Amino acid sequence: MTLPGLESLRQKVEDSTQFINWLAEKVRTRNWVALLMLCFVAAAVLLNPVSIKALYPWLMGQDLPEDFLDGYPWAYGVLLIALFLSALILAIRVKAREQEISTH
Repeated sequence: MTLPGLESLRQKVEDSTQFINWLAEKVRTRNWVALLMLCFVAAAVLLNPVSIKALYPWLMGQDLPEDFLDGYPWAYGVLLIALFLSALILAIRVKAREQEISTH
C-alpha cells in the first residue's frame, strides 16, 4: 500500500472542511430539510442491509445473528420513507410560509 500524495491529502482535508462548514451552517440556520435529507442519505448508505452485513462484525466483534436481517429490510424501508416524507412535508411547509410572508 502506498501513501497518498500531499496534493491528495490536501484535497481531502479541504473537502472535509467544506462539508463541516456546510453542516454547521445548516445547523446554525436550522435548515431542517437539508439536515433530514443528510440523515436520509447517511441511512441509505450506512444502514442498508449490505452495509449492515459488512459493518456489524467489524463494529460488534461478532458475526451477525442469522435471524437479524429477517425483518430488517422492511424496517430499513420504513425508516427511509419516513425520513424522505418528513423532509418533503417540512419543505412544503417552509415554502408555504415563505410565500405567505412575501405576500404580506
